[in-house]
Amino acid sequence: MIPTADVVLVMVTRGPTPVHPAHDEDDEDVAVEPEETKVRLPANASNIERKLLLRLRHDWHLPEYVLMVVFAVHLQTWLIFVAWLASIPIAHAMSIGPLYILGSLILVIFRNLGKRQPGEASAYSIFNDFQELPGQLNAGRLDEQLRHGHM
Repeated sequence: MIPTADVVLVMVTRGPTPVHPAHDEDDEDVAVEPEETKVRLPANASNIERKLLLRLRHDWHLPEYVLMVVFAVHLQTWLIFVAWLASIPIAHAMSIGPLYILGSLILVIFRNLGKRQPGEASAYSIFNDFQELPGQLNAGRLDEQLRHGHM
């Protein structure tokens, strides 16, 4: 039995990842990845991705958490990031470095806003004809719960 003042910390872990073949039967020049690795490529991964994973793992000896980050991000995102990094010296040479950084941050914010589906509620009640969202906490409801003992 756990005493009342004790704290229990629970952590949910993922189950084992499904095992996929590391290469096709017709491609014999790519080595099979060992079973104890955490990073596994999907079955439809290209040969370039497989060779890159093997090179980063065995030649450069990168830790598994770095490989997870590298292969979790899409190639297009990496290319955009590299182009952004490459253009920083140009912005600095033009003396607009801080403006470039602030503009980049604003662009990232607006690119990640997303789109609402038709009929989907907004996070702001002013756009929902002033209807509250389910589970929304407001001062009136909190006051009512405190005064009438409905906590």
